[in-house]
Amino acid sequence: MDASTAQLVRERVLSDPCLSECLARGVVNLSELARQLSSEIERMGLGRPRVAAVKMALYRLSRRLREQRLSQRVIKLLARSRIIIHDSVSILTFPGELMPRALAVAAEIASRARFIQVTQGFRNATIVVSSEDADRLVSRIGEPIDRIDGQTAIVIVSPEDIIETPGVISILTGYLASNGINITQIISCYVDTIIVLDARDALKAFNLLHNIIHGMEGEGARGR
Repeated sequence: MDASTAQLVRERVLSDPCLSECLARGVVNLSELARQLSSEIERMGLGRPRVAAVKMALYRLSRRLREQRLSQRVIKLLARSRIIIHDSVSILTFPGELMPRALAVAAEIASRARFIQVTQGFRNATIVVSSEDADRLVSRIGEPIDRIDGQTAIVIVSPEDIIETPGVISILTGYLASNGINITQIISCYVDTIIVLDARDALKAFNLLHNIIHGMEGEGARGR
């Protein structure tokens, strides 16, 4: 099989979370998908690869994705995770010139805020904070360059193994993406994975993540 064909197929599949997830779960008609991808690659001006070669690349990639998705390390780790929800949060992003003040004020209110997470970038700082504290932060820091209200933070608390276990976050976010749920912010803090999304999607997202984790409990028991 042409290595370039395999690479093109891999790049195309991995750029689409829904397609990657379906391939990992084995719910894709490989022959039909191979025909579609062969035509798509041709339309990109990269020649028309043989359908059989594309199908073989898909088959090999699906096996690799399935192994990653169902690795015993991931299964056992998720089976020992738990979910916490913090509703009514806001996302405030402040420009670089306000960053020192933003970090100082956030640190000051951290002990009494119902929920607060701070992420520092190269040119801005983003604070995810309980909505009742959002206006107070703005009044003390200054106007944010972006503000998103009506958010919910879902926190997945995992064992320490998550630090050295690849693929956990991709599974969680992949399930949400494949079900049409947009993630506004995602933050990793030691063993906590914090997913911030629109409050209107919170119940659906919680149920999906709950089902994943409890489904993994059964898988983990069978793997022991």
